[in-house]
Amino acid sequence: MADLKIAGGEKFSFTVANTYSTDKVIALCPAYFDTLKSIFTASGTADTPSFTNPAAIVSAGWACDAVLDDGIVAGSSTTTITCTASNSKMTIRSFLSYLKHFSRPVRAIRVVSTSTASYDQTMEVVTVSPLTGSRPQYIPLNMLRDKYSNISTLLEIDSEGLTLGFNTLILLPLVAGASVNITFLF
Repeated sequence: MADLKIAGGEKFSFTVANTYSTDKVIALCPAYFDTLKSIFTASGTADTPSFTNPAAIVSAGWACDAVLDDGIVAGSSTTTITCTASNSKMTIRSFLSYLKHFSRPVRAIRVVSTSTASYDQTMEVVTVSPLTGSRPQYIPLNMLRDKYSNISTLLEIDSEGLTLGFNTLILLPLVAGASVNITFLF
């Protein structure tokens, strides 16, 4: 059977919602940092493992409150950061695991938000290395908006040269109360 080609290439899309009353920073791509959260409850029984612990990213010097994964990645029952893959058959965890083993060049990153304040943030893309240091690049989202466009909720970042892989760390500030849909176009 021949592989089907998607018009415009392959893509992976997910939504991140921040119900906190303050802005938070999420790692969209956590590089090689250990983000495994304790898989045992306080009583010592086994729990479902999650990869949402930002401690290793923070100890490496980066501001980070949450790590992308399926479901609630930070918070309690009233205030949370929740991540949901657009395609229920392809989980966020599967996508990130795939990237750790098979680096992929990205054509573009599409950002759609419920809050225009989300576009006043700066995305940080870092090629992380414990051997040669890290090379951060800062992408001010407001500089990429087309002031002549009548679509104020959509932003597309031309990301030629960016490869998502084991050493890629992407940090995105999430505005309080906003929901952001992010699509990686390959």
